[in-house]
Formats: sequence, C-alpha cells, structure tokens
Amino acid sequence: MPVDETNKRQTGVFVDDKMPLFSAKRKYVKQYRLKSILADVSKFCSEHKENKTDVLFFMLRQHLEDVNDNRAPSIDSLWAGNIDNLSPSQCLALRVDTLQSKGNYRAQYYFLKEKGCHIFCSPHQLDMVEKEFLPQSVRFTVESEFFGHGDLYHTPAKPVHSTEHLKPSTGFEPIDLTECLLLPEFPTPNLKGVRYNYPEAIAKTLEELDPLIQEGLSRNNLDPNDPNILLKTYIKDGADGMGDVSVYWEKSQCALPDKAFRFAFAVIKVTTIMPNGSELIIFEEEKPNSIRTNRPLLEAIADENHKSSCIFCMYPIEQERNFLKGKIIRVNVRKEFWRRHEIKFFNSMIDEKFDRAESGLAGSGSRFLCTLCTATREEAKSMLGTFKITRTYTDTQRIAEYIQCNPDKLSSNELDKVSLGVKSAPIIFADAIEKGIDATHSDINMSSFFKKIILREIAGVSFWELKQDIKPLVCAAEIKFDNVMRAATGINPALMMPGNYARTLFDEKNEHVAVSLISDSSRRQLVLEILRKFRTLRKIYRSRSPREEYPDDLKNYKENAVSMGRFLLEHFSYIEWPNYLHKVIEHVQEFIEDERGPGSVGSLSGEGNEGGNKVFRYFRKQLSRKGDVIGGLRDVLQLHWLYSSKALIMLSNTTHKQNRCSLCYSLGHKRPSCPNNVEASDN
Repeated sequence: MPVDETNKRQTGVFVDDKMPLFSAKRKYVKQYRLKSILADVSKFCSEHKENKTDVLFFMLRQHLEDVNDNRAPSIDSLWAGNIDNLSPSQCLALRVDTLQSKGNYRAQYYFLKEKGCHIFCSPHQLDMVEKEFLPQSVRFTVESEFFGHGDLYHTPAKPVHSTEHLKPSTGFEPIDLTECLLLPEFPTPNLKGVRYNYPEAIAKTLEELDPLIQEGLSRNNLDPNDPNILLKTYIKDGADGMGDVSVYWEKSQCALPDKAFRFAFAVIKVTTIMPNGSELIIFEEEKPNSIRTNRPLLEAIADENHKSSCIFCMYPIEQERNFLKGKIIRVNVRKEFWRRHEIKFFNSMIDEKFDRAESGLAGSGSRFLCTLCTATREEAKSMLGTFKITRTYTDTQRIAEYIQCNPDKLSSNELDKVSLGVKSAPIIFADAIEKGIDATHSDINMSSFFKKIILREIAGVSFWELKQDIKPLVCAAEIKFDNVMRAATGINPALMMPGNYARTLFDEKNEHVAVSLISDSSRRQLVLEILRKFRTLRKIYRSRSPREEYPDDLKNYKENAVSMGRFLLEHFSYIEWPNYLHKVIEHVQEFIEDERGPGSVGSLSGEGNEGGNKVFRYFRKQLSRKGDVIGGLRDVLQLHWLYSSKALIMLSNTTHKQNRCSLCYSLGHKRPSCPNNVEASDN
C-alpha cells in the first residue's frame, strides 16, 4: 500500500496537509512521520554513550528557550523527575482551607497557567471531585425492619449493580425545607432553608473517619479488615438560632425574618465492646468543640422563636434521628468492605431557652427550674443533693396530652402540680439523659451568676433583684468592675464573647483582681472561697475524660458540689437559685457515671456550633450567590460542609507541610534558595 494512502487511512489527511504531531496517532508518528530522526537520535546516543532521555529533554528545553517560550522552566522539574503538580483533591483542600472563592481560584489558576506553571488543577476538575466529598456520595445500608435489610442508599457518584435495590437519588443539591415538608393543616411559615439528609451525612462522615478508625483498631490489636466488628459511635447534635443577620440583607429577602437557624452534629467517640464486656475506645475526637469538627446539617433564614418555623426545620431531622437510634448502619468505606456502626445520639448542643421551647417545657422563669428533673426552686434549696435525672420523652408526651384534654376537669392550680413543668407536646424526641448538660452554656450562666454576686458585694447590697433604689448602686459597681477587669486583661468585658468572659473570670490568676473592689475583707474572702470551690467542680465538667484525668475528684464531686451549695445558702442567702447551678450541683456526676452517657460533659459542649455562626455570616457574605436566597444558602451549606470535612483537613495539612517556593511554585525549596531568585543570587 502506498505511503500516501496509508497516511490518509491513519490520519484522514494527506502529507501535504499535515496535522500537528500532538493530534496525530502516536503509532503513526513513530512509524512514519519521525521514524528517521528517532533512529538518528538512537544511533547518536549509542555512539557517544549518552542517555537518550537526557538528550531529548535537553533539545526540547533548548528549543523552547531559543524561541522565548515561557514553558521552558517547567521542563526542568519534569526532567529532574520532580512532578509537583497537586491532585484535584489537594487543590480542593487548599481552596477550602484558605476560604477561597471559586472565582479567586479560577483567577489564580489562569494567572499561573499563563506563566507556564501548571501546579493547580483546572476549576472544572475541582467541580467534579467536589461531589465525592458531599453527603450524597456514599453507599450505606441501615439494618431495619422499616426499610428492609439490605436496602442500599446510593448516588450517581457511586455506580452500583443493576440487580441491587436502590433508594431514589436526590442528586447533589441540598433539600429545600419548604418542598420536603408540606403539612396541609399548617400554612408554610416565613422561612427559607436547605438541609442534608441526616443518614447520608452521618454515613459520609464515618466514611471519612475510617482511616483513623483503622489506626485505632490496629493500635488495639484488632483486625481492621474484620467485617464482624460492631462499633458503637457517639454523636452529639443540636440546633442554634442566630439573630441580626440584616447586615447581609438583600432586596429579595425583605419579607424574611432577620434571624438565622442552624443545625449541626459531630462524631465525638467510637468504641467497641470486648468479649469481657469492657468498652474499648477506638477513636476519640481531639477537638470535639472545634468549628471544623461540627458538621452543618441545616442552614436557614428562620426565627427560632416561631413555633411553626421550628417544626419545619426540626421535624424532618428529628424523624431521621429517631429512626437511626439504636440501628446498625453499614458504610461502604473501600471497595467491597463495609464497616458496621451502632449510633448513639446526644442532643446536647442546645441552650436552655431552645431546650425548654422544643421539649414542651415551660420557660426558664417557671417554678420548675430544671430540664433534667422535676425540681422546683424551693425544693432545689431545701432538698439539696437528692435529685436524679428523671425526665423522659414518653412522660412529657403523656403529660402534655393529659393537660390538653384535662379529662378530670382539674383546676389551674391542680394542673400546675400535675404538669411538672410540661407545657406542650415536645418536638425533640430525646430523653433527658440524651440531652445532657452543655459545658459552654454552663460556663456562661455560672459566670453571670458569680458576677452578680461580686457586683452586689461591691455595692454593699443584699438584694438579688434590681429594684429601683439599688439599681444605681449596682450599675456604678459594674462600671468599676469592668474598668478593673479591662486594666487586668486588656480587653473590654462588654466586647468579649460570653464564653471567653467566663474563662477570664474563672481563671485563678484573675480571682484577686475580680474581688479587689470589695471593701469588706471578710466578704472578700468568702467570695474567693466560693470561686475556689466552684473551680474544683468546673475542671470536672469541662474535662473530656474526667475518669482518667481526675478519678478522685470525680468520686467526691457530688459531696463537694453539695458543700458549695450549702456554703452559698449560708453566706449569700439573698441569691436566687439559677437553673445551671442546680444542674452543676445535682446532675454532672450522675451524667458522667451513667452507662447510657458518653462519660463526659466537656465533649458535649455546643461551642463548635456557636462558633459556626461566624462561619455562616462570612460564607453568606463573601462566598455565596447573591440575589437568590435558596441558591445562596445552598452555597453556604455546601462550603461549610467541605470546610468541616476530615478528609479535606488531612489533605490540606499534608500539602501545607511541603516546602513550596513562592517564586517558581515548585516543591522542595523556598524562595531564598530558589535558582530563579536573582536578588538572592546577587547577595
């Protein structure tokens, strides 16, 4: 066959109309187009004992330099074997870790590309790999009679066999709240929001945590590839409202409330039960209260004080969480291997106000002061040290139905005694032992309590309520106190976050500064004594592992707590008994030692969820779509989810540790030692 005909058959064009070598087939180029020159190069290298690869790299490098092509420097790293291009996952991890918008990344990518630097992947590649880190991109089953054993949850990112039973895919977009829950008896409330499916979000989080779980199993001499190991997984979750988001107001939101509503969760511990019945810790989160540990599940513009808005936001999540309680979830972590988890929930990341409203209890000013037991304000003082955690969802639901029907025609006073503080049917399907005590809100409320004591001691008054005659004295004392604390800490207390203010007030080095304005030395010593007593209790409920860190103090916790309570009643008889003081005295040790609990109060803090409010504000203002409320909230939820991804955090930490030159963007050296740094070479 003639060469021209062969060329036409191979490439579709004649020799006279040659296409670029890059577009032609390599086999054709090797056998016809460059056959002679390749033979000459091979012959030259053989005769002169040169490396053929080095010769070809040098020729390419020299030609690009002769024609002033900016791709010439990139040949050096390729020639030396230093291929330092980042993978799409690494690029995504860096973009998320630095809170960079897609537009900024795109501009940086094309800027470096024009300079001949091809370190970063294209924005299109990042958009594709981003789906692999979203909750919908996971395979798992839930062992349940309701769904049927072996039902498979899947997404388009995880192809499956056609013979498997599939759950319909929702795609990669978050769920619109107003579309997923339509109740005919309720009008749609004034809100906009999006959320992820709770089982999918948990399964994806457990999939990302599996490398750490494998390390824990190997560390404890267990086979990480044993599919029969059942892991007990502890998850904390909760919702939080956020006020005053009008600083990012848009014209399309003029009818929406000026508040936001968020729901988040975090995996705090993974254990397994040994044959002897002991519980072995496989994985424990080092920073359970970090912003990047608490994963968002719902982002909405809604008012938490509006009942129907809370129902629309919370009811679907509560249904999914209630379904997963005690169930075994099997997560496909790699190829055909499935990891088994039994889920245990703690709805602890909620404040007192939200807990009472959504658990069907009366407000904080009620005669029944505790959300964990049925103690009244009078009984809390007179029966100090005798209360246990007794409230349950079933009892609350039963009492709410009885109050609503009132079949025995009881009077209002009789109903108040029967109600035990219950006001309406609960929305949150959780017992009191599953809610626990929020350590951060305990700090905030206890710091406010002790500050009130100090201010009244400075003012020399013995009344707790701010009556008209003592209010000027207390206000003047507060101004003096803030000035002294500002001089000692360098920070204005009025501008501090409540949690940070509590840490400052309870710090041992600041105790003498806090009480320095109390004129009576005996009263000053009493305040110092009560602060010291409280610090012995605080270190227990703030600890993540109190049984290991303070075993002796934990045994004596209830005794010390009751002693502090009696000390308060004896020397500060004018105080009112606040809710969190009752919880700290009565229920902390019980909650830590209860077999149904996680063994800690400090790990159940809602601090990470509170800090996520700042992330919500930033993402909504800087990194989300404008003019589209639902679209913007979808961007916020997706970015916040990626920001809290354990897999992306580990990738970004690994990439950041590599030395990268800020001049040539190559790995292995920094700018001062860069060969292209003319200033350094001159010096």
